[in-house]
Amino acid sequence: KSAGSHEVSSRLSLLLSNPLTSHMPTKSSVGKTLPNTSAELVVESPREVDSDHIELGANFVEPAGNHHRIWFRFPRDCASLLTRRADPFVIATAVHAVQRYRSIHIRGTVSEGLLANLADFQSAFATFHSLLRVEPVDYTATDTAAAAGIARRPMGISAFSGGVDSCFSIFQHTGLSSFTPKRPLGAALMMHGFDIPLAQADTFARSAARSKQMTDNAGLRFFTGATNVRTLPVAWEDTFGAVVAGSLSFFQPAYTFGLIPSCQDWTKMRLNTGSNPLMDPLLSSSSFQLIHDGTSFGRIEKLRRLASWPGALRHLRVCWQGAQLDRNCGQCEKCLRTMMMLEVCGVNESDAFPRTISIEALNKLTVTSQGAIDEFGYLLSEAKRLGMQKPWMKPVARVLTRSERKRRLWQQGKSIAALMPSPWQGVLGRAGRRWLGRNPAPASSSLKTDAAGSL
Repeated sequence: KSAGSHEVSSRLSLLLSNPLTSHMPTKSSVGKTLPNTSAELVVESPREVDSDHIELGANFVEPAGNHHRIWFRFPRDCASLLTRRADPFVIATAVHAVQRYRSIHIRGTVSEGLLANLADFQSAFATFHSLLRVEPVDYTATDTAAAAGIARRPMGISAFSGGVDSCFSIFQHTGLSSFTPKRPLGAALMMHGFDIPLAQADTFARSAARSKQMTDNAGLRFFTGATNVRTLPVAWEDTFGAVVAGSLSFFQPAYTFGLIPSCQDWTKMRLNTGSNPLMDPLLSSSSFQLIHDGTSFGRIEKLRRLASWPGALRHLRVCWQGAQLDRNCGQCEKCLRTMMMLEVCGVNESDAFPRTISIEALNKLTVTSQGAIDEFGYLLSEAKRLGMQKPWMKPVARVLTRSERKRRLWQQGKSIAALMPSPWQGVLGRAGRRWLGRNPAPASSSLKTDAAGSL
């Protein structure tokens, strides 16, 4: 195994013994019944989609003939920077694979060290998500390739969405800030098909144009791409970190590492998530290192520092539930939370958001994810610590009380539903989501129409 694997194992032991993580929730102890089937992952040769784009694809093929094709598309002018190895597909589908397959033969070349690290990644994922089986998938590959013999100067590429976490990573590691030490960062990558559905090409183009203004300001090269990976039958909240890592790893011929901006900080760390600082580095190989970046800072601290960057205050985009996904709606929980956090930082107006915080929207709000509940608690405690008296503080306290109560009932309902016949589980799940006021991610339903295969 790589040195990175041993380092992460040591950090895991330390974190699990840390009382700060004793509140970490686990999913239903009933677990999930995992199938015991095999598949081939067939990596295809690149092909031209049109005069401006190339497509790199791979197909999961099962013995019964079921298949599912996934693809990544990039501009033709960056074709020489993209790997032809199987690594990106193996990484991006690691969570899907551990929930569906016992063994996979990769018809393609993988980088040295990847499969050893991936075994640790999948065992950790299964443990943190309370899967019944904790053994990793048994991978074999047509060929394994070593890293380049001549050492390259370190240079990285960061995932970028225009949100708080990704803005902070490029702010921290470029000349925009006085942070030291810095990682040598040379580029940023924004992917279509993550939070903006593939059907909304114009929306993504407008959002990418805003993002490019920020990365240009940071002196970074800006790349865009697209993928249909969300058509895989796996929960996005479980797999997004691996998909981001896989997307970045396409650029291993040009860059030595990829940054995955952190969505948590150490004090509120939860390991049963799709991305965390212990698991993300286990998606590395000898050819390309994955780094989980920014865990030392909560979002309020990130925004406090980003307040000195006018470009971020003008173009920040956090919304994924609004009618227009290239801007912030100012009504959803993430928009409202970010607006209030900006006020805590002393920023009362930002061109990226509406001028006022809607108390009416806050009074109707129920926060459904544990991570978002943690963020609202963090917001309220920081406002109180600073002695603030804001009109939104009492509504936020009510949001927390209401959301925590519903979340507890939701978790209890899931445990009961897991003991019932499968048809009833679906009925109860839909009823529970209606009661919670849960809104499905807009990207998932739209992306289902773009599948190139079936499972």
